[in-house]
Amino acid sequence: MHWLVFSAYRVDQSLLAMQRHLLRSLDITPRRAQMLFVISQCGCMAARAMHQSDLARALGVRRSTVSRMVRALEAAGYVTRGRGYADLRQKRIELTSKARAILLRVEQLAFRLRLAIQVAFGAFPKDLGDLEWNLDTVKRHFDRATYRFYPRVAKMRWKFPRTYSPLPSNVS
Repeated sequence: MHWLVFSAYRVDQSLLAMQRHLLRSLDITPRRAQMLFVISQCGCMAARAMHQSDLARALGVRRSTVSRMVRALEAAGYVTRGRGYADLRQKRIELTSKARAILLRVEQLAFRLRLAIQVAFGAFPKDLGDLEWNLDTVKRHFDRATYRFYPRVAKMRWKFPRTYSPLPSNVS
């Protein structure tokens, strides 16, 4: 295994452990919170509805995995599923008010985590913005290379919008 891949894996595992700890009080797993976030950011119309196949593509996982996770989210009352408007074969997923409330709490926790990272590492918003840009560039290159050699692997279609930060961007 290449050292860069192993380092990225370790960062991912550390962040996942930190997210589990923070989300324990909300009674939701990090992957489920991530799925709700993707639906809220990439969904269409006021209801933020999203097709299940588009959700699988956005997360870069198999459709069967998304189906299982959506079923669990539906049982917990976070989403509702229905038929697509144009194509009745498609499944449309919409967030419930319970999901919107939990996403607000998750966003508050994420903001506190971002402040803790700034304090712990002495990083300023500009530095974190540079890190986000660099990680996005690496992701795009890996997506392109993966798709070139493995065209059946799902590619991420949407670039996520920047999250809201109450700190002014010119603080350094």
